[in-house]
Amino acid sequence: MTGPDFDGPTWEQLRRRTSVKWRQHPPDVLPMFIAEMDVPLAAPVTAALRELVELGDTGYAEPSGLPAAFCAFAARRLGWEPAAAQCLPVPDVMSGVAQALSVLTPPGAGVVICPPVYHPFFVVPAEIGRAPVQVPLTDDGALDLPGIDAALAAGARAVLLCNPHNPTGRVWTAAELDALAEVAHRHDALVVSDEIHAPLTLPGATFAPYLAGRPGVAVHSASKAFNLAGLKSALVVADTPGRVEQLRAGMPEATPYHCGLPGVAAARAAFTDGDAWLDALLVHLDRNRTLLGELLAEQLPAVRWNPPAASFLAWLDTRALGLDATARFLGVGRVALVDGAEFGHPGYGRLNFATTGALLREGVRRMAATPG
Repeated sequence: MTGPDFDGPTWEQLRRRTSVKWRQHPPDVLPMFIAEMDVPLAAPVTAALRELVELGDTGYAEPSGLPAAFCAFAARRLGWEPAAAQCLPVPDVMSGVAQALSVLTPPGAGVVICPPVYHPFFVVPAEIGRAPVQVPLTDDGALDLPGIDAALAAGARAVLLCNPHNPTGRVWTAAELDALAEVAHRHDALVVSDEIHAPLTLPGATFAPYLAGRPGVAVHSASKAFNLAGLKSALVVADTPGRVEQLRAGMPEATPYHCGLPGVAAARAAFTDGDAWLDALLVHLDRNRTLLGELLAEQLPAVRWNPPAASFLAWLDTRALGLDATARFLGVGRVALVDGAEFGHPGYGRLNFATTGALLREGVRRMAATPG
């Protein structure tokens, strides 16, 4: 039995997809922006979805088997053994973040975020009546613990952590998480950790789950690692039975049924039988990470970056090319990146390298041919 061919999809095949990645821009644009991967699905996921269709099983989700599947996966892959009773199903990671902050912090509370960071972190707290408080990462990409301490001392009640960090790809060490937990404890503040990229920790790094010995809440999903963003399911994981009950009592009763049944089935299959596919994907992403570094050094040496320790998102410092570099890449080179301004850092761009080697080469070639 051969493994998945991650370099197999062609431009023509990928253009048939109807997701945001392949429909937001005109057909001549090479989309390297949104965090969707150009990969074939894992065979166990395909089988699970096919069975639903063949059975006409497209009703409301009953997600009771998902927590146990995730917990077994976490024990095998993430070095952490949560209990199924700690897990509450939600439709997706950011709705889980919103639910946790809504239930566990008071209205109007400040929520610390650390830009450059995933752009919904700027808006979701405000949507639920909380106030995002920006404490940027340090110049070397670390958490600004004195800054977080000051924000909590000034009244913020929570820290919304991205672990691993999006867009920088940094994997926080256990020591860094311990230091953050100590600061939060000093102010009786909540830490909510978005850990959607955790299964995509690349060779050379080790993921440290926030809840491995630290109080707080984490949110997990199979959607990023297995390319299932359109199939809605995620899990909020709490540290104690008391916090679980507090969350369950505070969330709308129908929340688990807002998960999509295909999402639950696909995630359960991925967590249970997707290890071999995920192992092969990590090899592919590691290879593309190396390839991207070589291409940038050869063709765009003015662009600076630190290769990410996790996931498939490259955070490119394009300031030497001008603050409009990502706009030129799109308008002239016909390559779409996410402009760093969306993460709070103009002059940067986020590039998705979870594609074929051929398309990665083509993307950098187009970018390099864009006049500055």
